[in-house]
Amino acid sequence: MLIIMISGRAGAGKSSFSQFCMKHLESIKQESILVPFARGVKRAAKDSFGWDGNKDKAGRRLLQRIGLLGREYNENIWADQATKTIDQVWVVGSETVFIDDWRFPNEGKVISDKYDYVLKIRIIRPEEYLTLFNTTLYDDISETSLSDSLGYD
Repeated sequence: MLIIMISGRAGAGKSSFSQFCMKHLESIKQESILVPFARGVKRAAKDSFGWDGNKDKAGRRLLQRIGLLGREYNENIWADQATKTIDQVWVVGSETVFIDDWRFPNEGKVISDKYDYVLKIRIIRPEEYLTLFNTTLYDDISETSLSDSLGYD
């Protein structure tokens, strides 16, 4: 099984890239699945705060705060949840897993330490096309903890 981890700032095209790749794999009869780190964050936002799923400024800030709160409790909380899902998917037989919201170095380490085949990709989009450029959301730790020169594949 191949794990493809995709990083980049908000609005860079991480999910679009993943969807494109997954559609291609489907066209050649290869199983793939999306396992975002933020699945638990979004579930908590919906269940506890009534989040409507909209990633406007208020929604994105809510997600950032829940994510950070979880990381303060356990730095690997979201990565550990993702590995549980990946292990279940592996049994079912998906050949490729996409993680389209890699944001922290420890998340990359958790995945790389547990799985043999991990591809790390950084999406870089010109700043003028980034929807959150020059906002406080753009400078959140979840947007800045991975540099463009981390050592991607």
